[in-house]
Amino acid sequence: MLTELKGACVSNETLAALAVELDLDNFLVHASDGLALNMRLYRERIVLAHEKELAAAAAEQRPLRPYWQTLDPPKAIADIVESLFGAVYLDSGFDPAAVQLVFDTCVAPWLARWITPTSIKVDSIRLLLERAQAGGCHDVSHVSAVLEPRIDHRTGELIQRLTRTSVVAHNMRLSTVESGNPKTAKRLSSSDALAYLDASASSPSSSPSLTVLVECS
Repeated sequence: MLTELKGACVSNETLAALAVELDLDNFLVHASDGLALNMRLYRERIVLAHEKELAAAAAEQRPLRPYWQTLDPPKAIADIVESLFGAVYLDSGFDPAAVQLVFDTCVAPWLARWITPTSIKVDSIRLLLERAQAGGCHDVSHVSAVLEPRIDHRTGELIQRLTRTSVVAHNMRLSTVESGNPKTAKRLSSSDALAYLDASASSPSSSPSLTVLVECS
């Protein structure tokens, strides 16, 4: 659990959400039209996801859950938080107490609100592999390919280089996800594959091949 908590606190997705929460993305100086567009779109999506999670938690009377895990941020936004600590450390004359003060004031309360042992999900990659092993299945793999930058003609958004990852079992593709972060693509495709297997296991119309995937012998 400590590994999952640490990973959740320092992931690019978490740092980017924190940067937007602190409005740090508004202070990033750059000369890239593509980055400006992607940052604007990410801000719109993350703010909407934040509002939806607050409403859902209140309606369901449950603790808050991280709202940013399915969004793929521009890495430049996540880097702002790390750069902030570096700038404070340098400007303070390399005083670690100054950095600690910024962390305690700006970061720790936000992390404590959103990331707890009960709010984070166990890594879906591990769950998928453990499920396969429990069923005696050794034919589950992640297959990835790199997609070059392109324009989304529906939104006009510049899509940076992406990684497309599929979960394949017994020559069947269970899920496919595209993300700018290879680790995110692998995690999300694993989560989708687990959902697909759960749906297949509960469906009376599942084909024999799907039964093999759910309970491999």
